[in-house]
Amino acid sequence: MAENNTQLAASINTDEITPITVQNITGQKAGTMITSFKADPANRAQATKVFNAMNNPSEKIADHINEIIEVRDFLIEMTNIEQQDAYGNPTGEYDTVPRCVFVSPDGTAYQSVSKGMANVIRNMITCAGMAPWEPAIQLKIKQVSVGRGSMLTADMVG
Repeated sequence: MAENNTQLAASINTDEITPITVQNITGQKAGTMITSFKADPANRAQATKVFNAMNNPSEKIADHINEIIEVRDFLIEMTNIEQQDAYGNPTGEYDTVPRCVFVSPDGTAYQSVSKGMANVIRNMITCAGMAPWEPAIQLKIKQVSVGRGSMLTADMVG
């Protein structure tokens, strides 16, 4: 199902060409992206909606814990973030992590930098097929304790 939206990338370690899927996106380098968006360059209104959802999501997923959001489309983009020490100071070292954007039918875009939410997208595709989802999938956003911190995740409720 996700193979319809794949890209090709050279493996960092072996120079092999590998299809990018939701199953392997989190192992890719920064800048790698996979999305269900179907932008139509001939339709400026649709292109604007897609661009704004990708470039400037309006909501943070973390602001919606214990709430239900509807999801029609998604984007996962690998990005670099700087590590911080125990006091919040930058260390100069970087981690490559997934930036996930969930888009509702009304165009509201919810963003999170979270491996947990990347797993949610992978599991949604496994269970409900590739997006766009009609009707939209309803997710209840959750935060769970892991190790010394917490992680965002979700339950599918409809």
